Amino acid sequence: MRISPVHATLAALVLTLALFLAGCGEPTPEPDGEPQAPAPAEPTALRAAIEEPLDKAKAVEDTQAAAEAERERMLAETGG
Repeated sequence: MRISPVHATLAALVLTLALFLAGCGEPTPEPDGEPQAPAPAEPTALRAAIEEPLDKAKAVEDTQAAAEAERERMLAETGG
C-alpha cells in the first residue's frame, strides 16, 4: 500500500504541529537574582604549558630588577 503525497504532507504537518505544541509547554521561569559566573576551569596541561614559561619569565624579570637595585645600592655606597 502506497501513501499518497497528500497524506504524506498531512502527516508531516500533524507531526510538525505536535512537536510545536510540545515545545510550547509551560514556560521556564526567569532565574532569580544576578546570573552566576561559571566556576573557574580546572588547571589543564594546556594552561600549565602556557603559564609555566610566563611564570619563569616573571621570575627572571624580578631577579633582574633585584640585581639592578643591588647594583645601584653598591654604586651609591662606593661612590662610583
